[in-house]
Amino acid sequence: IKYAVASNAADTRMGNDRTFTTLTATGPPVVITNTATNVATSSATLHGSLDPHGLATTVFFQYGTTTGYGSATPVQNQTGNTYRNIAANINGLAPHTTYHFRITATNAGGTRLGTDRTFTTQ
Repeated sequence: IKYAVASNAADTRMGNDRTFTTLTATGPPVVITNTATNVATSSATLHGSLDPHGLATTVFFQYGTTTGYGSATPVQNQTGNTYRNIAANINGLAPHTTYHFRITATNAGGTRLGTDRTFTTQ
């Protein structure tokens, strides 16, 4: 875009030149770790957002009582170029315990790890 133009009956104004860079049509997945819901004594639902960025992508959540995680949800397969919500139910958790989790996605462009989030069981 060279510049933005705005006009009305009084005048026409042109903004400063600006540049932008478009993303490639395909590439590494884009992930966001969202909050957990339905947190109970021994279960929870983990949520994240994923844009496969045009390539066949595998996605899952890592979780555990430390940032070493240690457990993972089943792998889900996704394709496309738009963000979509990813969810996974986990159970067998200990009551009154803080758990860490993050979304993880891999495609031919690479692997991306979401940020660490936590929840505490009831």
